[in-house]
Amino acid sequence: HNTDVVVISDSMASTSGIETLAVTAGQLHNLATLFGDITTNPDSLSHIRARLDGVISDVTVNLGDKVKSGDTLVMVKSNESLKRYQVSSPFTGSIIGGHANTGELSNSQILFSIANYGDVCAQLKIFPQQRAVIKSGQKVWHNNAGFIQESFISHTTPSPEGKPCTLA
Repeated sequence: HNTDVVVISDSMASTSGIETLAVTAGQLHNLATLFGDITTNPDSLSHIRARLDGVISDVTVNLGDKVKSGDTLVMVKSNESLKRYQVSSPFTGSIIGGHANTGELSNSQILFSIANYGDVCAQLKIFPQQRAVIKSGQKVWHNNAGFIQESFISHTTPSPEGKPCTLA
């Protein structure tokens, strides 16, 4: 009605589960629900080329194979020195693309693409009104189909005026 105060009886408060407590020091937690994409870490994706142009003599891996750092992917016979050399995996991961066949020329083309899906990034969208409260170093909980992963915001990237910016 015309008053800013509502008075209820103690029994009504108890029945409704309302209780009063003395104010004490504590910590406030502000939560925001954000949406975005899970992507491979740019450092965990590599497109492998031969150092020197030549003829591919041996292919030792196939699409979908798991490789370790240093594993031989292909052998190439150099056009200049006519010596064979190996092209190795720079890190542990899976072969996600292959364009090397025995007898073909390497000719600076991408021979294999390798990805390590054990290291991914979340690129989340935040809106301009959220910029003041969402900062680098804050804790983040990612929830994907009930699987919850805890992480931290590493950085934010500005975007054009009026558009959400990205954090990872």
